[in-house]
Amino acid sequence: MLAGEQWVNNCIVVEDIESGELRTVLGGTPSEPDALVSPLNKVGPDGLSRWLWAGHGVAVDDADLPADQRRVWAWFNDYQATVPDEEKGEWDFAWVRPILVELSLPDLRVLSRNPIDDGTGVQWGASVHRDGDELLVYGVADEGADKHLLLAMTSATQPGGPWRYRTTDGWSTRAGDMVRLLTGVGNEISVLRMPSPDDGWLVITSDTRQEFGTWPIVVYGPTIRLGHSRDRR
Repeated sequence: MLAGEQWVNNCIVVEDIESGELRTVLGGTPSEPDALVSPLNKVGPDGLSRWLWAGHGVAVDDADLPADQRRVWAWFNDYQATVPDEEKGEWDFAWVRPILVELSLPDLRVLSRNPIDDGTGVQWGASVHRDGDELLVYGVADEGADKHLLLAMTSATQPGGPWRYRTTDGWSTRAGDMVRLLTGVGNEISVLRMPSPDDGWLVITSDTRQEFGTWPIVVYGPTIRLGHSRDRR
């Protein structure tokens, strides 16, 4: 985003439901704007720059929660610059890991940044949905030409706690048991639950199995089982 004459890597746009007015929430100051969420170290040990790009998030602001415990949980992806390469051109950067960011409500102050170093290589936070007391967290394993969709489940109020991972027939606490739900997805997706919980889910994404630059937008129907309360164990 361009804030004045300064580019920032991420921000949040808040809509007032009653008036429809939009407000952009940034970090820094009005004279020196910055990203809302910056990495703990903007320069890595190799001397190259680091930054965060936003993924999906969810607000947990139940009426019965004390005001000081209401949160936005948002996933960001940590990126680093790489040594300039003529072949890579403007793509001279690399993904490092996902970061789970805790934001206060309603003022959206950054309270914590929690790196997710689970060893899976999955870019978690491509989409996030609340299911009662738990969150369904979708991620993409980006292998360059092949991109695969995966799913994990965690607590809605403490998502930094234990995770469970989607398997062929349920859930497991072991990341190694995960299965790939779809192949050929984009790094950012939309997942929509059908009106009835028994009807499954819709996935809207790019078909990355096609030639780069020609990816069509596709919808996968509700026969794709991407998370269901009956399947928990």
